[in-house]
Amino acid sequence: MADLTKYNGEYVSSEIRKPLSDTKEAKSFLISGNEFLTQPNPIKWLIKGVLQENSIAMIHGQSGSGKSLLALDWMLHLATGKNDWFGHEVYPCDVVYLNGEGHHGMYSRVAAWAADKGVSTIDRFCISHGSEDLDNPLQLRKVIDEIHGTGLNPGVIVIDTLNRFFSKDENYPQDIRIFLNACQNLHREFGSSIIIVHHTGIKAKSQGRARGSSMWRSSMDQEFSIAPQGKSGLTLAQIKIRDGETMDPIKLKLRVINIPGWLDDDNEPVSSVVLEKVDRNTNQIKQQPNSIFESPICMRESEEDSNG
Repeated sequence: MADLTKYNGEYVSSEIRKPLSDTKEAKSFLISGNEFLTQPNPIKWLIKGVLQENSIAMIHGQSGSGKSLLALDWMLHLATGKNDWFGHEVYPCDVVYLNGEGHHGMYSRVAAWAADKGVSTIDRFCISHGSEDLDNPLQLRKVIDEIHGTGLNPGVIVIDTLNRFFSKDENYPQDIRIFLNACQNLHREFGSSIIIVHHTGIKAKSQGRARGSSMWRSSMDQEFSIAPQGKSGLTLAQIKIRDGETMDPIKLKLRVINIPGWLDDDNEPVSSVVLEKVDRNTNQIKQQPNSIFESPICMRESEEDSNG
């Protein structure tokens, strides 16, 4: 009989409780104060001035606000080594995108981005075709094994969206802590930054903050909010950063891309959208729907795309 131990009210194999990787060097829990005097530890960036390396971050917004599109845009820049993200230097790395919903529409989004940027290969990037409860140790182990199987060494792991990978209550600190511990396990295993994509609440007073307990915000190294700007575009705001200067809000808009060679069942071109920065000098933004998923183009892609 397998050796069992109780974890979060459930019995699981004690093998799950052993260190996630025997090949990783164990670090001491306590660090001498002398190291803080002799070892420089400047901020390292994935996207200079925007996204820090070795951090846990959250992007939140309403359904259809573009939060997943933003996360995907960042990750494709990192995975393909594009020189900059709207003027911010990019430091390339492998990327794993844990995608819990809107799988059909993800194909056209990635293809549209690649066509727009002139990219022909994205071999440092993997997307999941389903979700697992990361607060369940068995399912967390499955995700870790799947990532190892890709041969990638991800500098970033995206969890999109939180509710698809979290089985418990986002309002209870004890449940949140279990999920955050799972994120720390992913970080320790791969040395990855973690980006969590999450929703805001429905009520007006809940906009601009993550849905659920305030513990989400206090636990993040970085926090970003993306919101529709009337009917004309999107505004990205960095509302928290540890040990750094908060960037100025960025105004974005959506540009429609016809994907070369892609035709639907009616022999019509397949289209999607990519992000574009608004020119500060003109402040011009093309008229867009309140939600990017209200666009007829995006509605044709997939009716299940509702995570933004």
